[in-house]
Amino acid sequence: MKKINTNTCVQVMYIIILALNIFSRSMFSLGNYIGVVEKISFVLSIIMLLMTVVYSTFSIKFIILMLLGIIVSILSQSIECATMLLILFSLTNVSLNKTIKYSVVAIVICLMIIIISNKLGIIPTIIGIRYNKIRYSFGMQFPLVLSAYILYLSSLITILFHKRHPYFLIMGLIITTIILDVFVNARNDELCILGLALVVLVNKVSKSIIKYVNIGALYLVAGLVLLSMNITNMVSYTSNLYYYFNYLFSGRLNLQYMLFADYHPKLIGQYIPQRGLGGLVFQNVANYFYIDNSYLRFLFMDGIIFFGFIIYIFFSQVILLEKNDLYVYSLILLIILVNGITSDTLSTITQNIIILPLFFRKIEDYKNIDLSLNKKGITYESY
Repeated sequence: MKKINTNTCVQVMYIIILALNIFSRSMFSLGNYIGVVEKISFVLSIIMLLMTVVYSTFSIKFIILMLLGIIVSILSQSIECATMLLILFSLTNVSLNKTIKYSVVAIVICLMIIIISNKLGIIPTIIGIRYNKIRYSFGMQFPLVLSAYILYLSSLITILFHKRHPYFLIMGLIITTIILDVFVNARNDELCILGLALVVLVNKVSKSIIKYVNIGALYLVAGLVLLSMNITNMVSYTSNLYYYFNYLFSGRLNLQYMLFADYHPKLIGQYIPQRGLGGLVFQNVANYFYIDNSYLRFLFMDGIIFFGFIIYIFFSQVILLEKNDLYVYSLILLIILVNGITSDTLSTITQNIIILPLFFRKIEDYKNIDLSLNKKGITYESY
């Protein structure tokens, strides 16, 4: 009984943290609200971990990793990084299947409240312009914040329904992409959502092909991550190729060049002042500087030690799924990881909290999702 109550309490606290962080990225967030949410999330994550440790048994490997994670989070000098790792270790014994289902419901409700409040005029919308296309935030602090939540929500829905309703799922993902393109014009997030649809289609058409797609994608994503972090050191600042890539990635190379020119990675975390557009009516911002690449944010802001630890967590889960022939799940995680190249969402607790339950998981957790997707939709798995 204690174990059931403990896991339920941990799950409830996780959903509370999730909801609070979604609202913290909306126009409801004023003044010090973000700081308050950050502190509440941190305190709840500590309670979650304590409850998990007290009422569960773990392997020596898990205990060592957990202790290392605590040390690494301290060295990062970031409450956000500490919360991230605490949540990762706290959810290891909680039902992944139920966590995903509850998360989907919570995200949908939160986004609907924000969007409806925006349409009723309770909170404003942020309007941006890209290539003469208007982008709407629908109550979020920036249009791309909304699209990131939609991408992560789409990933969870794909995990739940790729076996039961593959063609309806593919159609829904394509429609979602079209709607996003019309109102938000979030190119990178849209391509990733289309990638989810492609994974579902390939899995339905051929089980053997998806295996080789998975293997190739693993090396491709790892290579792209490394390339994205070093491209400004490989391509001359004055070359035409640099100009082309900088234009293709909306000026991100220039910002990355400034990052390497002014800062250097350190073993432990460091503060890097940034000035972005979030929460502002679209306008030209003086001295605009922002690190979009999640991996560079981990490396420069949270330190080399934290970067190495979190990369190990991310890619070890992908490799574990691939080795156990769970290719759809592995590819979904790879799509999330590749999205982090051009977006800060993978490194920001307000958004990566959605996909944290997918990492640092035993293979049985994913297999239980498969077992719960029966024809009548009845869930047999339990704590």
